[in-house]
Amino acid sequence: MITLKDFSHRIGPLLLRNAQPGQRLGMAVSGGVDSMALTYLTHLWVKEQNIPSNYVTAMTIDHDSRPESAAEAAQVGEWCAQFGFQHHIVKLDWSKAKDVAPTRFELQARQLRYEAFSRACIDKGVTKLLFAHHSDDQAETLLHRLAMGSSSLGLSGMPAVAPIPCSHNIYGAHHIEILRPLLGVRKRDLIATCKAASVPWVEDPTNNDATLTIRNTIRKLFAERAHELPQVLQPQNLVKLSQRLRADEDRVETYLKDQLELSRPCFFPQSGAMYVTVPAHIMQQTEDIWFRFAAIIAQKLSPSVGMIRKGRVKESVGRLFTAKDDRVSFRNLLFDVKSTQLIGQPILWFVRRAPLDKESMKKLVPLPKDGTWELWDGRWFIRLSLEEGTTLRNSICVRCLTPRDLRTVQRLMSPNDWAKWNRSTDHAMPGETQFQIPLAVEVRDKEDGTREEVRPVALPSLDIQFRQEEGMSVQSRFRAGSGQYANKPILVGDPYNLFMRGSTIRKKARIVARSTRLDQLRSDDTFYGH
Repeated sequence: MITLKDFSHRIGPLLLRNAQPGQRLGMAVSGGVDSMALTYLTHLWVKEQNIPSNYVTAMTIDHDSRPESAAEAAQVGEWCAQFGFQHHIVKLDWSKAKDVAPTRFELQARQLRYEAFSRACIDKGVTKLLFAHHSDDQAETLLHRLAMGSSSLGLSGMPAVAPIPCSHNIYGAHHIEILRPLLGVRKRDLIATCKAASVPWVEDPTNNDATLTIRNTIRKLFAERAHELPQVLQPQNLVKLSQRLRADEDRVETYLKDQLELSRPCFFPQSGAMYVTVPAHIMQQTEDIWFRFAAIIAQKLSPSVGMIRKGRVKESVGRLFTAKDDRVSFRNLLFDVKSTQLIGQPILWFVRRAPLDKESMKKLVPLPKDGTWELWDGRWFIRLSLEEGTTLRNSICVRCLTPRDLRTVQRLMSPNDWAKWNRSTDHAMPGETQFQIPLAVEVRDKEDGTREEVRPVALPSLDIQFRQEEGMSVQSRFRAGSGQYANKPILVGDPYNLFMRGSTIRKKARIVARSTRLDQLRSDDTFYGH
């Protein structure tokens, strides 16, 4: 049985991590014994701390997978109301999972759940979401990952605090964290807590179907045949293994965080590019630490999301930390590696997106007229803002800026826009990097079913608008939080200027001249002046 004192000691430190002003709590409540125990303990904790009941919002996912699921979700809402909590039911939209292979159905369902939770948290202003995962869940996770051949990072198990997963395409979700205050608690103790306090719960029969999911199979194995397993695979020993590896992982994360601070990263949200100084100390570390450091940078900038597997990029990692000039492809990114003779700064990186293919550059992504943020190229959230009473005859879409667009863009820019463009091309998007940023265009639907571009509307990542007088604007936010690293000034003596050697006005002219339509654009045109 879990006491209020024990629960307070567990939840308190988690809430203090990455604490945000005005943060609100959410609870994932399925109605099962685990989540109902969490609901009851949270109710006691809120009451003891004299926290208003509206500080916590309970959320239930209606999977719509059984006829009785809607009634069960409503019943959970009544129980939550008895504890004084607001309750929100989220019904899953399975339309995205219709054509998913059976082997990937469990993974797709998990993604849909987290996306639904993310949208509900944003709607309710929740920044921290409590889950009732316990030590039995941790043991099941460990055995599953062992069978899948996971690395030590995977075998460290579920962390007590983590960003909400599967939500990279939802604007604002990067602020949401999930907390697991019951990770060190056995399921039998949660059952005892509910029984002692007469807390009701529901049993989901699908959890007992060993043929439905891998986790159900492992759960049945532990319940019926745990005594037949080797000592090292006993649930309690798997949990101990995850705790030891998690402690090691926390130390590595602290080290990498410190090294990231020493690397003086300079991030430019205009182009999604970053300059990095590779710290001298990290050069003395193992290849695994090299990989982890590069992966941190890549996860901030790459259009691809998810875990980066070391085996697929092993050959690239060593080249990133070799003190010679090189260009390395890593996770849909290009790393320009520049060696220096500076003490303590042997290697510099200029990291940006790898060039898009021709079809991707032409692809038009429509912007909703209701102001919803749309993710473009996996990097920028972009939205169309219309003043009240403004109507549009045509659609506004986003695609990649190309060399052929520059002549038209030149004619539409104001003097202030020119100054902004030229400042950005110096460091934020030198050379071909400028042809990886979004361009908003007006698009007209033709009678034959095709679409025709009418004119450019904005360069949203540069905050350059071409149609401000028409009651509309296009805004953008880079997917990853840039924080304190955004737009740091690069001064004359800065080593990052080593990347600028040869990137002169004439080089800019050569890049543009690749377009046959722009072969008359000279390097001394106003467009390239400073």
